[in-house]
Amino acid sequence: MTHHPRPLSSRLELACEPNAVAWARHHTTDVLRRWRLPSEVIEVARLLVSELSTNAIRHVQPPTAPPWEIRLPVGRFVLTLTYCVGRLVIEVYDHDRCPPVAKSADDNAESGRGLLLVQSMSTRWGYMYPHPDFRQGCLVRTDHPSG
Repeated sequence: MTHHPRPLSSRLELACEPNAVAWARHHTTDVLRRWRLPSEVIEVARLLVSELSTNAIRHVQPPTAPPWEIRLPVGRFVLTLTYCVGRLVIEVYDHDRCPPVAKSADDNAESGRGLLLVQSMSTRWGYMYPHPDFRQGCLVRTDHPSG
């Protein structure tokens, strides 16, 4: 009988504030070091987390709430890191109802290359609507070999 290791997983929920990207990067570094992943993998993961977190913050739409529920006007996103058998999966969930679209940016553009970087540095990437009511948000997932 072969033994399959349990996946390691970490989840962090952050407010969509400018400093959230730095918190997401620090969290990624701390977790992946604790899991003893190679430094090259950690650096790529930090870049991917930075791009996906920035995208989540830039396109946030606060979830709709029932009229009796009080919500702060700050949106949130969730970063999940999962590692199992040489594969690191990075997921960022936000409440934007529109799927992410990789666009080509001209050479002088200050933004617009994030998903192209994610695409080029990942084994694969994509999005899905994790909730049966797709209007609740979108999850971006990227897979990266981790050694």
